[in-house]
Amino acid sequence: MFKFFEKWKKKDDTTQASNRIQVNIQAEEGYYEMHKTSVKKSINGQDESNQSAQIEKQYNNDFVIEKGVLTRYKGNDERVVIPKEVIVIDDDSFSGCSNITSVIIPDSVISIGNYAFAGCHNLESITIPNSVTSIGCEAFRSCKNLTTVVIPDSVKSIGYMAFYRCSSLETIIIPDTVENIDSGAFAECDRLADENGFIIVRDVLYNYIGDLVTVTIPNGVTSISDYAFAQCLNLFLITIPQSVTKIGEYAFAGCYNLESITIPQSVTSIGADAFYQCYNLEDVTIQKGVVSIGKYAFHRCKKLEAIVIPESVTNIGYNAFFECRNLKTVVIPESVTSIGDNTFLGCIELTIIVPAGSYAEQYAKENNIKFLLD
Repeated sequence: MFKFFEKWKKKDDTTQASNRIQVNIQAEEGYYEMHKTSVKKSINGQDESNQSAQIEKQYNNDFVIEKGVLTRYKGNDERVVIPKEVIVIDDDSFSGCSNITSVIIPDSVISIGNYAFAGCHNLESITIPNSVTSIGCEAFRSCKNLTTVVIPDSVKSIGYMAFYRCSSLETIIIPDTVENIDSGAFAECDRLADENGFIIVRDVLYNYIGDLVTVTIPNGVTSISDYAFAQCLNLFLITIPQSVTKIGEYAFAGCYNLESITIPQSVTSIGADAFYQCYNLEDVTIQKGVVSIGKYAFHRCKKLEAIVIPESVTNIGYNAFFECRNLKTVVIPESVTSIGDNTFLGCIELTIIVPAGSYAEQYAKENNIKFLLD
């Protein structure tokens, strides 16, 4: 999946959450003392005060901290306890630290940056305290041994592809207090998939890892995330329920054998490149309800011959039908008030049907596109 560019559990017991945080803080202090003791044994011939000072220096030299921002971890420990002076874990601060197996984050930290722990392949456990408010883009990308993540009540946002390719992740606990989870956050977390191959977290379908020819998306799914079905080469027919309101970018890109799709009236937006290179797609029904069709949405749908844009659509993105070489007829209603550049570039047999005096008529004239008045 994603070759174009290279369980949720409700948690409402605040008492348990508080106890969990308290235990984690105690564990952090305990490990910090143990770490200092082990270092201390390696220092000989110094008095107690000098030993203590050197221990602190050696421990803190593992971390590059500037005004509360941890910019880089330079140590080689398997178990890491981040110092309490840290407020922000910066972008890339632990990325590629393959030795690390566990990390304890203190309750002084409010933000985990983009790619912060990306590529920590041996990371098995992470303690996120009830002070962190945001988890950045690809923060835990490819942490292949991470099995369980508990998101605390303090977190408001989880970034784009935050846990992408965490292939061992089996349990993710997300409280209702999280307001935003970006696209692809749990893509290719195969062990989160249900018995039908769907990775669904809080009603968002992040990935389909099955190989069926005909697929029906479960009722209750509200959003199809970016790349959710990208390059599902067996997919022939997909049924989208009325609960879905959004189709993400590249959602069905590269589904070469997909022949037919009906976009229900509940959907309001079709993302950029949503059906890019669906070479065999020839039957597209867009029901009234869709407001915007993203850029390159149907790029290179080579068998598509006709499409009716419903009256709810106001915007068609640039290159939306670029290189649909067999596209002969597009009906564009008066509701459309914006059509991007080169939307029909390469549609050599195209005639668009438009209302007299409409924006679409003016667009056709300005771009030398053959048209008929409706």
